[in-house]
Amino acid sequence: MADVTAARPDRLGLYRRRALLWWATALERTIAGKASREAHKQRRDRAIRAAHGHGATLNEIVSKTRLRPSTVRAILRKETTVE
Repeated sequence: MADVTAARPDRLGLYRRRALLWWATALERTIAGKASREAHKQRRDRAIRAAHGHGATLNEIVSKTRLRPSTVRAILRKETTVE
């Protein structure tokens, strides 16, 4: 009998990736004010890197966070971004 679980995608990874992208998106869209902007950007950048580390593609991140591809690439390289 064939192994049925071998053909199934990694559902936990998929849900983890979606949750991390959701978190990055929520952080991007809800900025409290200038005082907390830097802390917000650091949390957002960590969430984007984590989502990418769990398999999210550049296009997925760009479409969910509404950031420019060049900004996302800079975040993934751990460079400072101008926003």
